[in-house]
Amino acid sequence: MLTGAWAAGFDAFDWDGDGAPGLSVGVAAPLCSGSVAVTSETTTRARASEEGDMLTGEVTVEVRQHVLAATARCLLFGGRDTRDEQRGDFVYVRVPAGTTCDDLAPDLWP
Repeated sequence: MLTGAWAAGFDAFDWDGDGAPGLSVGVAAPLCSGSVAVTSETTTRARASEEGDMLTGEVTVEVRQHVLAATARCLLFGGRDTRDEQRGDFVYVRVPAGTTCDDLAPDLWP
């Protein structure tokens, strides 16, 4: 069994240099528009098993965001803290050297 976890994100430092803390996200909606300044923390966890030439497993991604400020009061109605988690399965299989995405699934790739 192979397992691992890794984190990514950004804090209240003015990452985009717009004078607001964190990262600013623009919101355009019919009833409420503006921007929110947020921090974000993402944790990814994966677990996999080797089965012959295959690697199968699952991955879980958790995203936590915190709204530091907003240019419009209505953008705070949803709360300042959010947490979202998504889970998915994956399978990796060996393919011959030189194989392209078009070779594997020509109808799935743009």
